[in-house]
Amino acid sequence: MKKLLLITFILLISACSQTPINNRYINANWQAIAIAPIEGKQADAVEMELDRVFAISDKVIVYTPDHIRLELDKRNLIKEYNEFPQKVMFELAKELKVDGVLFGQIKTSKTKNQFTGFPITSLYSKLIALENKSVITATHHETSGFMASDNSNISELVELTVNDLNEVLDQINPSTKKSWFEQVFN
Repeated sequence: MKKLLLITFILLISACSQTPINNRYINANWQAIAIAPIEGKQADAVEMELDRVFAISDKVIVYTPDHIRLELDKRNLIKEYNEFPQKVMFELAKELKVDGVLFGQIKTSKTKNQFTGFPITSLYSKLIALENKSVITATHHETSGFMASDNSNISELVELTVNDLNEVLDQINPSTKKSWFEQVFN
């Protein structure tokens, strides 16, 4: 009986696992993040979904990929950004006075999933602190199906990624974390 309870407890704890975060940034109280233009063939769909979700963020100010492109264009940095994306993005982020930069990449592989026989679409992201270029967190989600690269699957991947990032932002800015009551009734 004790073993059964222990196994149940371990399964419960592992099911409630959190997105990993660099502990140095818990309670860092960030004010803003910038989302670099997403890499990959379906980047437009990912960016539209990110714009939709982060447009109403109450956790931090979010500079979306569209805003970043406008800033790059305004500063005549598009060509340089295409050659050295991270370097230019960090320089721009410093000018925008953000605390972190989110980089992302979406890939659809023609390699078929061994169980379903369908292509796989995956979304990878990493949030990097501007002050010392440390990785705060990284996420990876994938989906497979007959239409693995369609917008509904991309929306699902973005939603999973955003949920992970919101969890991390709650730890970086604990004052913005909503209680269970607010989450249910708002």
